[in-house]
Amino acid sequence: MSRIRIDDSQPAGNRSNHFKENPVDLEPPYELTLPAPRHWDRLAKQIHAQGRWDVVSHDLLASFCQLLHLSQECLDAILADGVVVAGSRSDRD
Repeated sequence: MSRIRIDDSQPAGNRSNHFKENPVDLEPPYELTLPAPRHWDRLAKQIHAQGRWDVVSHDLLASFCQLLHLSQECLDAILADGVVVAGSRSDRD
């Protein structure tokens, strides 16, 4: 799991990504599968920089990151191979 900590002791415009006296932990609430942590890192930093970290559901953000990765994989497979459904219509009759 990635380890992101943001210095929250300075005003939003002057924040830096160094360990300080009052760091904010931007870790996901549960372990994410690769590459979802990359989405988490990017979005968590953006949300924190916008001052919305305390009002965003971290569980929903983590789920979104997992689903974003999954949907991208599915779209790649569909674009490469088309929609593939096991069996044929005659198998279901």
